[in-house]
Amino acid sequence: LEDSGILPRLIVPFDCPLRRLGMCGEAILPIVAGTGCSIVGVFSTRLLKTSKSKLIASVVQWIGVPCMAEQVMIWLVLGSYSPVYVLLLYIILLIVTITLGVFLNTIIEGEEEPLVVELPPWRKPLLENVLAKTLLRVKEFLLKGSPLVLAGVLLVNILYYTETISALAKLVSPIFSSIFNLPEDIVVALIVGILRKDVAVGVLRSVAPQLTPLQMLNAITITTLCFPCIGTLVVSLKEVGVKQTLLMIGLMIVVTVIAGGILGLASGIKP
Repeated sequence: LEDSGILPRLIVPFDCPLRRLGMCGEAILPIVAGTGCSIVGVFSTRLLKTSKSKLIASVVQWIGVPCMAEQVMIWLVLGSYSPVYVLLLYIILLIVTITLGVFLNTIIEGEEEPLVVELPPWRKPLLENVLAKTLLRVKEFLLKGSPLVLAGVLLVNILYYTETISALAKLVSPIFSSIFNLPEDIVVALIVGILRKDVAVGVLRSVAPQLTPLQMLNAITITTLCFPCIGTLVVSLKEVGVKQTLLMIGLMIVVTVIAGGILGLASGIKP
């Protein structure tokens, strides 16, 4: 997509709708990149010109754009009930993203500059170039991401060994049972989600196989919205700073509670 010249051409048609969310058309590039990996998506926000657009684009990466690995697991777990529930999840994420973007655009000062972009000619991608860049980016991701994942796996095992996870499950049990209408076992998936979102979605199927389709939809929605993987968090700290990252975490928690509460109420209604 990059070598063919199609990505810059997405900037123009998306400029108008994204400006309503506080971003410019160039923000579509990190959003598209984030569908592959949120770490790459947040890294890509550095091409945006204003701190406002960088913050909102990073929030979109955190909340509304599941990475490709997570989307595969979503289709495997949630799609086993019906593709309708997968569609509902995407609709929920889109609504949350648009609502949050409009809200942030309203409260954060600043305006985007008029769009001026040079569109490259259409080109046929060369296989050797694509493979070379792919290898380079995979190598960079493995060198930066693998140590974080390994450290996170070690942390989770320590939490299991010290029974901290059991204590956390009991602590959040009132929230999950009353607000989200979910069993306390879901907390395991949320902790794993700090490491890998895709693994967290798969964990839901094993720790809570008794969930109804609407409950599973709610559980995956909460897992998707609740917290970014640790690699994305570290990159966000570097790209937008500690203060804005803490703001993003606060927004994320509020959005998760509201969306999870609404879905919890819906899943608790008897047919």
